[in-house]
Amino acid sequence: MRADLKCPHCGGQAFTDYGNGLIVCQRCRVQFDLNQQQCPYCGSLLAEGTFVCLQCGTDRRGDLAERIIKDRLMTPEDRRRERLSLAQQGQDEEEEASLKCPHCGSKAFTDYGDGLVACQRCYTQFDLNQQQCPHCGSLLAEGTFICLQCGTDLRGDLAKRIIKDRLITPEDRRRGRLSTVQQERADVEEASRRRLETWWEEERKRREVEHQEQIARQRRERNVLIITVAIIIAIVLIITAISMIVLLPSQPDSTPTAWLIQQNV
Repeated sequence: MRADLKCPHCGGQAFTDYGNGLIVCQRCRVQFDLNQQQCPYCGSLLAEGTFVCLQCGTDRRGDLAERIIKDRLMTPEDRRRERLSLAQQGQDEEEEASLKCPHCGSKAFTDYGDGLVACQRCYTQFDLNQQQCPHCGSLLAEGTFICLQCGTDLRGDLAKRIIKDRLITPEDRRRGRLSTVQQERADVEEASRRRLETWWEEERKRREVEHQEQIARQRRERNVLIITVAIIIAIVLIITAISMIVLLPSQPDSTPTAWLIQQNV
């Protein structure tokens, strides 16, 4: 069993192998028979009732390229005659009734006008102007570019793409996958490098802000210290001056004039 198998319903890549080609998706529990539900060209899993591989466009019912080319070579008159023939055979009503929801398979829809319809079972809305195959009229799920009924590729010429894809050698396919892996790895490394640069830039700005705050805090502390020292010095000078004023009158007068006055007395 290939390791790159992918469930067409939920996208899960984990499967339980029960042998004889029977596997079960571990996420949605849908069973697949690899003998009947695996693309013989690219190995992708196919949903039950699907005949066109969404990965490579291979049609298991026949040569899809020739059928698409033949269908596109039909003139409007040929298409009108074919529809008239189907109507005469009573198959026109059957084609109208074959319109079914690609999600739940229901054929009951509610028409809201302007090409907008809604499935009455799963309530999924479809825009017939964008989600209806222009060749067979089948409904397409959102994001689907290949019609599962007729194989029409809405993105371009599917026939040329299939022929070109089948001309690729295994070595070219291996190189293409290797190139894709290398590109994905380069993208991951580039994203990691950008995240690292962003983190370093934010860290640099944070450290710069912290440094500026530290400088401002040291400046404030130095100013507070200078003011405190100045206040202390001023207090000491005031106390010294008051002490001198208080102590000087209590000392005896030692001048000559004062000594003569004391002798005469």
